[in-house]
Amino acid sequence: MVVCTGEDLPSGHSIQARLVIVEVDRERLDLAVVTDLQANGHRLAHAMRGYIEWLQPMIGPLRKAAPERIGAIRRELHRVGSHLR
Repeated sequence: MVVCTGEDLPSGHSIQARLVIVEVDRERLDLAVVTDLQANGHRLAHAMRGYIEWLQPMIGPLRKAAPERIGAIRRELHRVGSHLR
């Protein structure tokens, strides 16, 4: 999965069909928290390791549940008029 920030969307329907676009309203963004996270970016790798260790015992059940969850999300995106890809 790729997370990308930017003001402009890539051109082309095919590319955009493969995106989930999340708009962030600047007024709702706590810049003090963002600044603190950026200042402590060196700690993010440690946090990710902790998350992966926490997640590891659940991988088996998630693999079984994921296909249905993905299908439900896909059906919802089709229902709201997203591109069929």
